[in-house]
Order: sequence, then structure tokens, then C-alpha cells
Amino acid sequence: FSSNHTLKQICEDEEDLPRDLLCLLQLNRNNTIPGAARQKILEYHFLNDGINVEALIGMELEILPHAISWIGRDDTGFQLLYRLSQSMPSLFESNKK
Repeated sequence: FSSNHTLKQICEDEEDLPRDLLCLLQLNRNNTIPGAARQKILEYHFLNDGINVEALIGMELEILPHAISWIGRDDTGFQLLYRLSQSMPSLFESNKK
């Protein structure tokens, strides 16, 4: 879990490194380990190619509210949560009458 998020530098001269690798290193430098992990998860599952609801489908119902809360924890996640509610309104509907 943590090794992917603790690496902050590969070499002295990072000029020739691929752009995506530089972005990941920058994420690690600018965040705590849990913050870097969270940002990478959000980008991979929800930000790059739109919302990937596959990450939530099949999740245990007891865990789903915590996962949704975790997504909406900050400004980036809040915007994502709004897009998620637009793409899957059934997640936010109540069956109580």
C-alpha cells in the first residue's frame, strides 16, 4: 500500500522522465501518504475517463455509504460526488415512504 505513495524522487535530473511519472511523483511530494493514495484512486477510477461506477457496483451495502463519503471528502471529491449522483441517481434514492 504505502510504497507506491512514499516515492518522491527517482533521480537528480527528472527532466527526461515521462510526464505521467512526474505527475505521480509530484502527487507524492505534495500530499500525505493517505492523501496521495486517495488522489490516485480518485484519478484512476473516476477522473481520467469519466466516472467508473464499476468500482462501486458489487460493493457490500454496509461499505458503500463509507466509500461515497470518502469520495466526497474535499472539493475534488465533492465535484466527483455530484457527477456520481448524476450518473447513478439510484445510489442516492431512499426507499422510505
